[in-house]
Amino acid sequence: MDMNHKRLMHTRSINRARHTGAVIKPLGLSLFLLAVSFFNTAWGATAFVWSQYERPDINVYFSPDGKSTVQLTSGGTNVLAMLDRQGNETWICWIDKKTPHGDRLYYARLTSEGEILQIGRVPETSGGLYAPSIAIEPTGNRVWIVWAENHGRTEDLLISYLNIGDSPSSEWAPPIQMTADDKFSANMPHIDQAESGEARISWSHTGPDRLQRASAVVSTDFFETNRAIKLPRTEYENANGGFPRIKYITDSTSQSEDDLTWKSLTRNETAMMGAIISDSGVITRVFDKRKR
Repeated sequence: MDMNHKRLMHTRSINRARHTGAVIKPLGLSLFLLAVSFFNTAWGATAFVWSQYERPDINVYFSPDGKSTVQLTSGGTNVLAMLDRQGNETWICWIDKKTPHGDRLYYARLTSEGEILQIGRVPETSGGLYAPSIAIEPTGNRVWIVWAENHGRTEDLLISYLNIGDSPSSEWAPPIQMTADDKFSANMPHIDQAESGEARISWSHTGPDRLQRASAVVSTDFFETNRAIKLPRTEYENANGGFPRIKYITDSTSQSEDDLTWKSLTRNETAMMGAIISDSGVITRVFDKRKR
């Protein structure tokens, strides 16, 4: 397949929000909610996505079964890959940091066997991009994507969705900003759950003397009613216990099956951040910390 696909170009406005409501959530309930991983209805082999150094480029690869590999990019600096799977489809997103127009956010739609159905670009973005996350609603009608953008001194989260089911669309919804313009940064977003026209997002909330886990629910109503001055209700909790769903690959890492498969797929060379989805649908973001 020709890897130089025509990349979908869409100009999108960004709804800049100015006000938010926030509550502090009881720690016990928060831990329970944040312990909820990316459980989907689909079952299949453990799948992997990662960025591979191929100097001077960095390319994204996908393995639907831990054995075969599919190359998704050819040229550029393609990093921070993430994935989700429902039924017979897998969706992957990543960022190309080496384009004439700055960072660009891309996605791919594949069959469960790894056949590429579509590769395109998410709506117009600005600033430095980081750590996207993607999720498909169990009905298969909608796919959500969230990412961090640098807007000067801090990072904010933006979110969009694409209808792919009964009323499919070729265009992503104009992205909305879901975190406030303030002195705090939002990063490392995860879509914990996506269903029935809404997505629950969790992320790290950092700033002066502050490290918290934050979460909020965004629905399609926020896009349709153009709520430009209202952010989704955000809940916070202490992050002393760290952040879930993150795995580190090191030179001395444990010899688990996933670790060994990761090293084999990357030809035992250092890759960059990627992700693993288990046979039961649990998604873990992976940082490859091996020496280069």
